[in-house]
Amino acid sequence: MITLAENLRAIKPATKPPTRALHGFTTHSGAVLDLARPTPADVRIEDIAMSLSRLCRANGHLDRPHTVAEHSLRVSWRLAHRGDRLAMIGLLHDAAEAYMGDCPTPLKHMLGERWRRIEDRVRWAIHEYAGIGIAGRWELDVVAAVDHNETREELESPYDDPLDCESARIQFLQEYRRLQARLRGR
Repeated sequence: MITLAENLRAIKPATKPPTRALHGFTTHSGAVLDLARPTPADVRIEDIAMSLSRLCRANGHLDRPHTVAEHSLRVSWRLAHRGDRLAMIGLLHDAAEAYMGDCPTPLKHMLGERWRRIEDRVRWAIHEYAGIGIAGRWELDVVAAVDHNETREELESPYDDPLDCESARIQFLQEYRRLQARLRGR
């Protein structure tokens, strides 16, 4: 009797596919992002905006669907009084989800260190692309607190008039470009 392992070895290709084929995928714009080794050159803000505007918060388990892009905008707006850098970090705080999906927090905790390492690599590439570099611990703590408060409010009283996908995409891009211009103008 042939075992499953022997069967799998028999159908395994003779040559190993390139790593990018194993860990990468083509984005909406045609860029290829390798989750094992993402680089700033792989990142496109248009891909992030497109994806986040199509991802529903809470995996769609809200009374009214609203997008990760709108959530990110609201976090950024809440941080605006703390400066453009924190507002940009807030805008991009869930940007890795454009490449990794909106994984529920309990599942992230279950996946543990491996998930966090991949997410950190993707977040690094996004922040480098945006020209803001690595966020400091205190910056991450401030953004996490605002994110937590925004999420609590979303769950307790969902937005009365959530943005549609296209409006969320456009507003996300506009806010990114506005913050970029202000940060580069310094």
